[in-house]
Amino acid sequence: MPAKTLQRTRLDPDERRRQLLEVAIASFGSLPYGEVTIADIAHRARVSKGLVFNYFGTKRRLFREVLRVAAARADLASDPDPALPAAERFRIGLERFVAIVAANPYLLLAVAADSDVRALVDAAYQSVADRMIERMGVDPTPRLRHAVLGWLEFVRATTASWVADPALTREELIELQIATFRAASSSALGADSDGAALP
Repeated sequence: MPAKTLQRTRLDPDERRRQLLEVAIASFGSLPYGEVTIADIAHRARVSKGLVFNYFGTKRRLFREVLRVAAARADLASDPDPALPAAERFRIGLERFVAIVAANPYLLLAVAADSDVRALVDAAYQSVADRMIERMGVDPTPRLRHAVLGWLEFVRATTASWVADPALTREELIELQIATFRAASSSALGADSDGAALP
């Protein structure tokens, strides 16, 4: 019996790169880093291992690109229509972030455990913090900036904990995160907790 040959759909280089990234995001998001192989990604994409290496060089470089794309998507998803009322926009952004993490739990765990990829996430945090403070319409003091950056890390940690042990409902998790933001920003601004504006 003749050996089976790989049936590959022809795509232009940009389309192929996007396809491989989508497969890699699904793989790294659903399995620990050590359990993901280039061979598995190639099989799921119906291409050769050599083609994956040709586009990304190494598994590590592919993983870093996956994290870069995932961080950009999370940033975009967490920034709904600015025409919405602030409280509604803030909640929708949190809901979308939690949904992304729930769908790709191992990406978040990898960020928490691997110092080599923290720079990507830290840069995304800085961008989100700047946007949030600007929309609050207050002075961007170091105290407030530390509070917002600390809250973003709190959101990451509590979402990771919730994914591992969903003792709270998703709604309860989001309410906890919103209440914590109000408390942290109010303390940073020297205001009563009810007076902190959502970005």
